[in-house]
Amino acid sequence: WEEIQATSPDVQTGGTRALFGGGHTHPARSDIIDYINVDSTGNAIDFGNLIITKYQTHACASRVRAYFAGGEGPATTKNIDTVTIASTGDATDYGDLVNNVRSNPGISNSTRGFSIAGENPGSVNMIEYFALTTTGEGIDFGDTIKDRTAPFAVSNSTRGVYGGGRDSSPATLHGDIEFITLSTLGNGAEFGDLDQSVSDFSNGNASNSVRGLAMGGYNHPNSPLSYYDYIQYITIPTLGNATDFGDLTDGRQAGGAASSPTRGVNGGGHPGGGAPNNTDIIDYVQLMTLGNAVDFGNLTSGRRAIGGCSNGHGGL
Repeated sequence: WEEIQATSPDVQTGGTRALFGGGHTHPARSDIIDYINVDSTGNAIDFGNLIITKYQTHACASRVRAYFAGGEGPATTKNIDTVTIASTGDATDYGDLVNNVRSNPGISNSTRGFSIAGENPGSVNMIEYFALTTTGEGIDFGDTIKDRTAPFAVSNSTRGVYGGGRDSSPATLHGDIEFITLSTLGNGAEFGDLDQSVSDFSNGNASNSVRGLAMGGYNHPNSPLSYYDYIQYITIPTLGNATDFGDLTDGRQAGGAASSPTRGVNGGGHPGGGAPNNTDIIDYVQLMTLGNAVDFGNLTSGRRAIGGCSNGHGGL
């Protein structure tokens, strides 16, 4: 006979818990980890600290643990930090990616975490994965079709989808979307196109098993810069183009995104203006409806280039 044990965000934490790790307050980098209960509203609470101060860090999670991989702090790093989501406390070392990288969004299912493209120092096309259940190292998965810095990335349990972002050489804003099958190894394949070409999306996973959101961003390297409140969505199990979803409460780039099966949240970011101008706003939307974001609360401090993840996203 075999005993089957079940777990869920409700069992672990009383609901889906989202974490926001690291960030940039200009000129300082941050090691702060905040958390919220996605199914409620209110201000974020201090969780603990990353091993080092860093920003532009990947984030992904299983039901049990959150992982913050790569980032800039102060040099580009390949270290993977981990915390136990149901508790609070400081991060511990989990292992290392293959490469030093930043602006590398993270996705995951219940067994694998993925680092998608990024920058070191120019845009790169590498995809890495690491096992979520054992302390370990990054492993080469394949390549994206295009070099991408700061694309959006979402997943369900079988498919990862990513798109947008930019190439630093030559400076180009991307509008296409690619996908991979998480259980295999291989290169990215064509999925469709964004409704609007955007770079520096929220660095996190805002999706359930059906729908993924690309939230905010800006039009770098184009001039003049525009900071978008635009939310666009895709249907993960199919192929096709992104569609207009609604708007954030204000335009901003480089927040942190996370989700429950029903809600997507976006925290922090840079709304434009002078370099120190960062926001602590957290917005939320209902994933399976269309409409504008609603105020959720505030982070413990305003910052941008944050890694966001949860124990209830669409890959689990």
